[in-house]
Amino acid sequence: MTAHSMCPDHRTRVQECFPGLDGGPYEHYEVVWSDPNRLKLKAPRQYGVRRSDLLSPVEEQVIEADVKSYNDWVTQRAELIERGSQPSLIARTATEVAATKEGEPGATESQSAHPVEVLEIAPDLDRPGGPRYGALVHAVLATVALDADRKQIGESAALQGRILGATEAEMASAAEV
Repeated sequence: MTAHSMCPDHRTRVQECFPGLDGGPYEHYEVVWSDPNRLKLKAPRQYGVRRSDLLSPVEEQVIEADVKSYNDWVTQRAELIERGSQPSLIARTATEVAATKEGEPGATESQSAHPVEVLEIAPDLDRPGGPRYGALVHAVLATVALDADRKQIGESAALQGRILGATEAEMASAAEV
């Protein structure tokens, strides 16, 4: 810009609008000084709707289609909530299911659909007992593979027995159980 160029308002020269643009100590810098008094700080506020096109008249068929779409969504949502509120599985203990046999009063469809066979094992009086032995049996059950052979079960019982400080008799019995 030169000193003869015009300001954006086209009435004054650049030097008057932007003092310091030409010459002076700042001539090597691209700095533009402007007059804050020329800012329009008291511009009137514009109130109202920004998107007045949304309020313009719309055809009745468009409104009806939108209302139908919304009502369909509400109905579908209510059906999904109702369907999701119904349990798909009812958890029951084996003892509870065994107590209510099929055909007896109080037996439900879910109880009779999956019969539970109750096995009673005669107690082995020669078997060890106590908290340590119970912990050993459960540790072996938790760590041994389901398809393990007797050797693998015995190795697992020996390892878990050493961890728990069990006796040889407890380890052998846990492997057998």
